[in-house]
Amino acid sequence: MRACLSAVLLAVVGLTVSRADEQPPPKLENLPADVEVHLVAVNEPHFSGVSEEEITDWQGLVKALRSKDGPRAHIRKLLPKSADEVLTEDAEMGKLGDEVRPIIVKKKVTLRLSVALSQAIQDKVFYDKDVFAKVELTKSLKELVALGDKRTVFQTERMNREILSLLFFDYLAETPTDYHTVHVTVKPGKPVVLVFSSYRQCRWNVKVEKGATVAGVVQFGNYAQELTGTDAPVVYRAGRLPNGKRGPTSGFNAHEEKDEPSYKRIKEEVKEITGKEFTTFQGLYKAGPAPFVVTPGAK
Repeated sequence: MRACLSAVLLAVVGLTVSRADEQPPPKLENLPADVEVHLVAVNEPHFSGVSEEEITDWQGLVKALRSKDGPRAHIRKLLPKSADEVLTEDAEMGKLGDEVRPIIVKKKVTLRLSVALSQAIQDKVFYDKDVFAKVELTKSLKELVALGDKRTVFQTERMNREILSLLFFDYLAETPTDYHTVHVTVKPGKPVVLVFSSYRQCRWNVKVEKGATVAGVVQFGNYAQELTGTDAPVVYRAGRLPNGKRGPTSGFNAHEEKDEPSYKRIKEEVKEITGKEFTTFQGLYKAGPAPFVVTPGAK
């Protein structure tokens, strides 16, 4: 009993310490008096990692990943051990253990491979100069490779996904244009502060229509967040920076009001940063292909 209590106390102390070294949120200064605050939150963007649906030939992919050498074998080595169960000769021939029913085998194999590939895309760097010496890279890949250590997390994941598309073009769908991207359109009206939150790594692409004004942006999330389409001042509160290093907080996200305590913490921090409550809140577990639309009140 005493040992259990000590463990609990240590956990609490550890939590306190991890919160104590977090940076308090800065304020967005000189906001217009009539500014509105609009929150858009997701758990993940519409396209991320590799989905099961993007595996167009699962048996061919298993065979390709079982290559003995070359770039495909290099990718196999970067996959987590969880992929080993399905990267077998039996799976290549349409069997998994004692299971031979095509629908069941396909489901199990594509699920395991999609998870393994998605994890590797996030955790590894696929490109190796020696391994890819004889591979003709696309223009986009050449640009991403050339960035080297300057690549953001978003750019590395994009590079990894494009490498998969190049090496396994017969078995995988092409890299989606909107990979790890969420679109937001801001309509004309009162000036707005946009508050974005995503659990997974995400690039927020903002389209500011004529007559619309973005006075500031606040970014929350567990993983790295990026922003394009506006040069408004940004308060960054995600757990990881775009370069992958630790951010100003331990990371938190809420795509539903019932996501306590994260939703409550976002509300509190936004009030501290902007001096205002949310005007609107839009949240989805997974973002769709269509943009979120922010419509402020008339001036």
